[in-house]
Amino acid sequence: MQIYVFSSTNLTNIWAGVGAQMWAVSPLLAENKGTITKSQNLRLGSLGLLYCSDTQEFTTPFLVKTVPNKVTSITNVWPETWELPFEISTLGSPQKRLSKDDVDKEMPSVVSSGKRWNKILYVQANFSFQASNITAEDWAFLFGRLGN
Repeated sequence: MQIYVFSSTNLTNIWAGVGAQMWAVSPLLAENKGTITKSQNLRLGSLGLLYCSDTQEFTTPFLVKTVPNKVTSITNVWPETWELPFEISTLGSPQKRLSKDDVDKEMPSVVSSGKRWNKILYVQANFSFQASNITAEDWAFLFGRLGN
């Protein structure tokens, strides 16, 4: 199965996105033709997860409700303008968080493969809209720790 992981520098922006039931990427990323192309492959119902780089924690699983809009800028959710917005339906709250260290020690694919967490869950900005392949057991683990 596939999951899309989107990163944010801080929890404030994650809370704002969850409150608005929306996510987007930076204008710099949105200028990249590769990002635009990958964004158009995001499908309705895709699984998603948010990652906070400040705290190095995963949070808030979600389902994709709309495809990214490549002509709309969002100026009323976050302090900054963001691009390629899409609606989400959250399956959890930013109150629940899971550290990258716990993912390294506990997520089934990480444990069984011996790979680092970031070789399975792609969180770097240049991986925006790039799906990570996980198992059903991984999803059960993530949802069990972060879901409603």
